[in-house]
Amino acid sequence: MSSMKWVIFQCCAWSAALDITFSGGTTPFVLFPTLAGVPLGVFSSLKIGVIFQTFFEILLFVGVGVSNICIMENRYSVMRDRQFMHPILIYFLNFVGAAVVLIVMYFDIPEQNEARRIVFEL
Repeated sequence: MSSMKWVIFQCCAWSAALDITFSGGTTPFVLFPTLAGVPLGVFSSLKIGVIFQTFFEILLFVGVGVSNICIMENRYSVMRDRQFMHPILIYFLNFVGAAVVLIVMYFDIPEQNEARRIVFEL
C-alpha cells in the first residue's frame, strides 16, 4: 500500500483542483442548443481571459484522466514486481504528453465575441 499513497494523493489533488476551479473558478453558463457557454465565476471577475480559463479547465480534466492512468500503471508494476522505467519518469512523460496536445488546441480556439454572435443568431 505504501507504493500507492503518492499516486492516490496525486489523483485526489487533481480531482479537488478540478472540482474547485470548475464550480467556483469558471462556473460555466451553457448556451443551448450549441456547445457554447459564458464563464461566470471568480476568474471572470478577476478579468482572466476566457481562452485561458478554457485551457486551464481542459488541462485539469486531462490531469485527472492521466492520474487515473498512473494509478493503473502503478498497480500493474506492483503486480509484475518489476518496472520498465522509474515511476516519476512515467508520470512526467504522461503529463507532458497531455499538455503538449492541449497547447496545440489552445492556439485553435476561435474568437469568443464572434462565436457568441453566431450562437445568439441560431
